[in-house]
Amino acid sequence: MAQSEDDGIPRDVQEFLRRAIRSVEQLEILLLLRRTHFREWTALEVATELRGHPESAAHRLALLHEIQIVTQRPSPPLEPNPAPRYVFEPSAKDAPVVASLDLIYANKRSRVINFIFSPPSDPVRSFADAFKLRKD
Repeated sequence: MAQSEDDGIPRDVQEFLRRAIRSVEQLEILLLLRRTHFREWTALEVATELRGHPESAAHRLALLHEIQIVTQRPSPPLEPNPAPRYVFEPSAKDAPVVASLDLIYANKRSRVINFIFSPPSDPVRSFADAFKLRKD
């Protein structure tokens, strides 16, 4: 079933979710960093805050860095346990979409989660299905 704005998720947010978010954990990490945009986080700190696994948090942070929504910074010099640090720094285009997503997720969590787990719609198939003849 194709998603529409009637599902409570605007088209730009849907497109962002399809492009940038692979899991609820990744979404939760993104929103944590957005809400604390003034702070740099390590994967261990994110995992501790969200009660997750550090390796999984590191993987999700790396994905967010790859798509340029978070910036990776080196550890401070002489830090006993050096680890990359991440901070929320999206493009000017993505920043308002992530803000909308944060609000939608706060109010319609199950719709966002369902959208993340739903397969992307195939526009060609949807178009072809519109012309199928059905026997009533």
